[in-house]
Amino acid sequence: MEEGSSEAQASARQAQGRGARSFEALVADAKVLSLDHVTITTPEELEEEVIAWYTDVLGLTPVGTSGRSFEIGNQEVHLLIDPHNPPMAAHFCLRVSDLDSFVAMLRASKCHIEQASPVPGRKRCFTRDPAGNSIEITALEESSS
Repeated sequence: MEEGSSEAQASARQAQGRGARSFEALVADAKVLSLDHVTITTPEELEEEVIAWYTDVLGLTPVGTSGRSFEIGNQEVHLLIDPHNPPMAAHFCLRVSDLDSFVAMLRASKCHIEQASPVPGRKRCFTRDPAGNSIEITALEESSS
């Protein structure tokens, strides 16, 4: 397959909106504003149990009409049906006001708590939802200054 002339390639880039401005200028104008949502998965047979866990254990508010999206501040957690197990290293993180109280609540709900390696300035641990999705729980440590 022959490549077109450099003039034809430049013309094609211009038609696609590329090349009119430098990459640096485009990057300067394009900023990530926030995290909008994360998506987790569950096998179909665990769907009801996972939905109940996010509403009853974590206290998240369902949003939308599917019953499989939950609100956390200005962000959301979306639940999709997928027969494959979730990847072991994939996770999302919830920042909580008091880690010890939150862990006590999780333990009272029969959730397993997984220890996490230390990170300066925060206390943290992991837990899993009924479908095995990993969730980091963290709280910022108060500065001693």
